[in-house]
Amino acid sequence: MTSNILYINLLPIDWQALSAMATFIVATIALFELRQIRRKEKEIEKLEIREKIIRPLKEDFKSLINWLGSTYTSNWRWRWLEIKDSNNHIIFHISPTTRERIEKFNINFEKFRNLTNQLQQNLKETIANIIRPRLMLLASGEDSANAYFQCRIGGKYHSIALYELVLWGESLAEHIEKLKKDPALPNKRISDEQFVVPGFSQRFSEKEFDEVLSEINKEIRTKPEFENYVNSFRTLYREAIDLEKEIKL
Repeated sequence: MTSNILYINLLPIDWQALSAMATFIVATIALFELRQIRRKEKEIEKLEIREKIIRPLKEDFKSLINWLGSTYTSNWRWRWLEIKDSNNHIIFHISPTTRERIEKFNINFEKFRNLTNQLQQNLKETIANIIRPRLMLLASGEDSANAYFQCRIGGKYHSIALYELVLWGESLAEHIEKLKKDPALPNKRISDEQFVVPGFSQRFSEKEFDEVLSEINKEIRTKPEFENYVNSFRTLYREAIDLEKEIKL
């Protein structure tokens, strides 16, 4: 019997091709790992930017907005130079336009602080010089600047500072209209109105408050340094609000 023997002719192995394939696989794995590392580094960098630049700046702008909005009665914080110097390796992630606006704000804020040191006490004395003869009170500059109109709108108590309206250039009626927009008010009925000067028991009317405020505003318009001061205040407040919204990754 004749046996049929199957002969398998093995092709020669192409070691060069196998080596190239192995190199390609190793390179692909290395590239994947490198991309993963870079992605992780970017995530860490993004977190660092958020925690060391974005969050502190937003917090500082909010504190300045509160400080200006409460006419300097709350605490404020402004650390732009410290933030910039401590993070110069990542500060460039803030857009050049935004950085330029923050730098400009920083300069304007310092100017405003210097103006406050120069003019705030004089402005308060000007307010006192109007209140004293009109209300027949020997009020100090501080007492006069802290004068306020109090009332209830829809049952909710409000204290409206005279000095705040001077800085905002608002009339009492305009401010009350804003307060009436509170959705929590059951109605817009106004009650218990009175004009109060701290340290004095006398109480005055809305009409007297309006007359005092009107006279103060007229006096401010005759003195360019006071007009410049209140305009600086308003501009700074608007810039702080805009920048707080603008700062983001």
